[in-house]
Amino acid sequence: MHSILLFNRSSRTRIRFSGAKAIETINGLVTNDLIPLTANQGCYACILTAKSKILADVRIFKISPEELFMDAAPECGAGLPDFFKKYVNPRLAKFEDVSAATGHITIAAEIPPGANEAKELIEILTQGSTGTDTPANTSSSLGDTLLSLPQYSHIETELWGIKAMLVRTPELGPTTMAFDLITSLETLPDLISRLSTAGAKTADENEWERRRIQVGWPKWGVDMDDNTFPQEANMIELNAISFTKGCYIGQETVARIHYRGHVNKFLRLVEIQSADSKHISLPAPVFSAEGKEVGTITSIAGDTGIAMIRREIEDGAELTSGASQQSEKPLSDLEGSTGSSPLPSAVPYKIRVKKTAQGLA
Repeated sequence: MHSILLFNRSSRTRIRFSGAKAIETINGLVTNDLIPLTANQGCYACILTAKSKILADVRIFKISPEELFMDAAPECGAGLPDFFKKYVNPRLAKFEDVSAATGHITIAAEIPPGANEAKELIEILTQGSTGTDTPANTSSSLGDTLLSLPQYSHIETELWGIKAMLVRTPELGPTTMAFDLITSLETLPDLISRLSTAGAKTADENEWERRRIQVGWPKWGVDMDDNTFPQEANMIELNAISFTKGCYIGQETVARIHYRGHVNKFLRLVEIQSADSKHISLPAPVFSAEGKEVGTITSIAGDTGIAMIRREIEDGAELTSGASQQSEKPLSDLEGSTGSSPLPSAVPYKIRVKKTAQGLA
């Protein structure tokens, strides 16, 4: 059996919007288009500053014609309630921070080579829908629904009698099948226990980080922040931007970059060619063979990293970054770390720029 992992992601911020103008109001604050969404559909999007930099990356789910559900990573989500107090007119839409009253877990499994789904994962979820402790038929009604559920689409379901919103999520890449389960905080421990008994293995935040870095999924506050344009964080490739919708905060610069220009840097996957990448202090500058600083490594997991690299650097380029284990000084203290030569006082790590991250396929 392929390992089925269970991640507790309850630290994320969760907000519910309601009202006759809720969808129209939030649509004017995010980069993606919410108007075409039907009930049980969702999307990925960004909330931008007036200067078109990423204030938060969010997932938005349409519950009904007058209700939306949004969640975001805690690093950027903590400031969202204050943002919405400023920009959401309570006469048009109401919002409620339900983070403290709800829990969130992700259950995931790698899709075996040559297969279209992670069969054991589907079996666990369909088993839960029957309320039994025996394997369920994956061709059941829920099994068929799960297999055909598009990314960010969601359904209301019950697993062992526990009500939950089930969401198909792409954050761990195309070779992993993953579903979020969002439920009340009171029922979360029981749901985790049931899934564990059925065969899911609890995994920690480090494992989530390793997997999201392997597929190149950016994290706010680490790989991007409020100094990053959406295109620099590959938000077009992640289907987080609509260029056909109406106005939203920060739209003008995003559209101008898309239609008339380009960004000078963007996130790339890099291969760390080192015996031990743990000794690289992040963020770490990246240098060309000529000694010119051409980017910054922002995340590392094993021999894979995410880096903001200048656009003229081609896929497959050999670069250098960081100090070897022989140096105990942080990168900021090393001679040449911000100069024109690639760390002359320490043996640099070699890195190679990979092609587009599989998470962006």
